[in-house]
Amino acid sequence: MQPFESLKPVRPLSPAHGRRGFVGLWWFATTGDHVGYQSWRERDHVMGWDFDLEVVRLASRPLRFAWQSERGVLTHTPAFFARLHDGTAMVADVLPGRAVDDEDATAPGVVEQACAAVGWGFRRVAGMSEARTANLRWLSGYRHPRCLHPARAADLVRVFAGGAELMEGVRRVGDPIAVLPTVFHLLWRQVLRTDLDAAPLGAGSLVRGGGE
Repeated sequence: MQPFESLKPVRPLSPAHGRRGFVGLWWFATTGDHVGYQSWRERDHVMGWDFDLEVVRLASRPLRFAWQSERGVLTHTPAFFARLHDGTAMVADVLPGRAVDDEDATAPGVVEQACAAVGWGFRRVAGMSEARTANLRWLSGYRHPRCLHPARAADLVRVFAGGAELMEGVRRVGDPIAVLPTVFHLLWRQVLRTDLDAAPLGAGSLVRGGGE
C-alpha cells in the first residue's frame, strides 16, 4: 500500500467553481518533487511547508472524505496531506478568500474527527503575514542546492554564530554578489536564522546561527 503522501491528486487541480484561481506546480525542495496548488494562497502555504523543517513530504489532494448526512452522502477533498518529521501526519485545508457555504462549513468538523480517529492532525489555515510571505518568496528563489557554495557556507556559519547584521557578515566573507546566494540558501534551510515576520529582509537584518 502506498503512503498517502506519495499519491496523485484524486481529482484534477482547477479553480473552485465561480472563483478566480491560479493553478500550478511548486518544486518542493524538501523532496525534489512537485506539489500542485490551485490558488495563490495555496501556493504560499506550500512554500511555507517547504520551508518548515517539520514537514518531510507533502501531497496535494491525495484523499477524499465521505460521510452520511441528512442530505445524503457528502464528500470533501482536503487541500493537502503532510507527513511530519516524527512520522505523524497532518491534513490541511487552505481557507478561501470568501465566506464558506453551509456544506463547506460542516466539513471541517467531520474531517477533524476522522483525522483524530487515526491519529492525524487537522488544520485550516488562512493567509500568512505579508512580511513572512514576502521573505519566504525571496528566499525560495535560492532554495535549490546550486546556490550553495560549501566553503563560503562554512565561513558564513562561523561569522554569524554570535549574530551579525546581514550585510556586515556577508562582507566579512567576500564579495556580496558571490556570497549572498549562499546566505539566502542557508536562511532557507534554517542553518542561519533571522526574524521573517517583523519586516522585509534587508541589509540590517540580524542573522544568527540556526543550529542545523
